[in-house]
Amino acid sequence: MRNNSCSDDDLTVLNKRCIYPEEDTGEYVFLTTHKHKAASINKEALDQLSSPLVLSEANITGEFPESSDPAPRKLEMKVGARIIFTRNDSSERKEYYNGKAGTIVHIGEDRIRIRINESDSIDLDRSTWINRGAKYNILSGKIENTELGTFRQFPVKLAWAITIHKSQGSEYPCVVIPLHMQHYMMLQRNLLYTAVTRGKRLVII
Repeated sequence: MRNNSCSDDDLTVLNKRCIYPEEDTGEYVFLTTHKHKAASINKEALDQLSSPLVLSEANITGEFPESSDPAPRKLEMKVGARIIFTRNDSSERKEYYNGKAGTIVHIGEDRIRIRINESDSIDLDRSTWINRGAKYNILSGKIENTELGTFRQFPVKLAWAITIHKSQGSEYPCVVIPLHMQHYMMLQRNLLYTAVTRGKRLVII
């Protein structure tokens, strides 16, 4: 599949693995080719939760281009929402990493609690990212590396669905890959291979 050289025997082996799971797909991660497709799936899944909607708006100072946003500027959350972390834990505990999945179980004013497995949860504060860049200092006559702006937000994003690009480097128990004729570009690149290899136990195409 990766080298676009799948033989008839290879296809036979793959087709023998094709199943139609009867269990609920609520714990599956959908992998999409584009951000807007993932956003649509996440919005629909969030709307289905009956818990109250909570909005956390990022605190942005100075220059911080939207293209560099490390988390949503307007983060919509509910208890029960599936998320992934958008940065590594810089503390000594190293409880999470960029791309790790979890579920929100409590939302406070300045802290949220995220269950990362059946027995462990994390209390998560907002994080601050710094945008640095080069500026000319008139007084010193030198170009200096300086702080241009900051971005403060909870380091998470909704993750019932994520892009294949974002999924790189992570693995999930079950993944669903919506594949239609308009996704022909996926078949011409290594995107399909990347998506399929994200699944540890089950892949649904």
